[in-house]
Amino acid sequence: MRFLRGLWHFLVGLKDALALILLLLIFVVIWGATRGTSPATVPSGAALVLDLDGVIVDQATDRSPLAVIGGSQEVVPEIEARQVIEAIERARRDSNVKAISLEMDGFLGAGAANLQSIGDALQRFRASGKPVRAYATAYLDDSYYLAAHANQVWVNPLGGVLLTGPGGSGLYLKGALDRLGVNINVFRAGTYKAAVEPFTRTEPSPEAREADQALVDTVWTNYVTDVEAARPRVRINATLANLPARLQATGGDLAAQSLRDGFVDTIGTQVGYGRDLAKVVGKGSEARPGSYNAVRFRDYLRATSPWRATSGDAVGVVYVAGTIVDGEAPRGSSPRP
Repeated sequence: MRFLRGLWHFLVGLKDALALILLLLIFVVIWGATRGTSPATVPSGAALVLDLDGVIVDQATDRSPLAVIGGSQEVVPEIEARQVIEAIERARRDSNVKAISLEMDGFLGAGAANLQSIGDALQRFRASGKPVRAYATAYLDDSYYLAAHANQVWVNPLGGVLLTGPGGSGLYLKGALDRLGVNINVFRAGTYKAAVEPFTRTEPSPEAREADQALVDTVWTNYVTDVEAARPRVRINATLANLPARLQATGGDLAAQSLRDGFVDTIGTQVGYGRDLAKVVGKGSEARPGSYNAVRFRDYLRATSPWRATSGDAVGVVYVAGTIVDGEAPRGSSPRP
């Protein structure tokens, strides 16, 4: 019996060791796939493709590969704004890059400050004499902000430009809490301290409404000013104020209305967009229709050197983003002071 008991413990230990080795191998494969540094090259005369699939953030969040596999983390691609700007600045000085192509179908948005910084970088690229082109099936507020800085804006015949502006509605829970017999005790100081109002009111207070409206007005004014400066034909407020009539004039065709009001320059498919861009940068090596000579911006960053000085005085940047936590903070969150 002692022998059998020992053999059993040995087999259980062997099973656990093999399971651990398997998990380690899976982790190494995932780590290599996500952080691989395969050689990348820049074709001569190519277009730099800004395929912004995801959200643009100041600092990307660290994600555990095992947690992603287990489904405990929502996978939303994050792109750091400084990487996009860095790619644009390198391309501006690179004779191998003849144009920028903005592919906006997978773009999920960014903060106003990052949009402005990337827009300024695109304007500097255009000022160097190189064109910027943009394509999307449909444009919303954030994607159109960047597309407005392009020389040519393409949209799919089934899409268009639909701007809604900042704002939205809040969820106020006092009515539901009262029905459930839940008492909320709040210590509050200051007229405009409205963070707890969803638990104590059924609607925003006049002070909260005033503060929110001031923020929305500022954000929208800056948005309209920047877009109309980049696209002088566009009159955003006038278009939105009479949008139903404008759509009726084009038979409900949002793409045609967007073209008529100067938001876009061309209505066409992605294949047509690629073929037109190929006239500038040449055809691509891929067999698919609409392929053009291109390099994706992540590959471009790996294949080229930083344009900034790598020696001398420097400025340190400390990111304050995400959740504030005690102790050391991973990327995408902030340590408590």
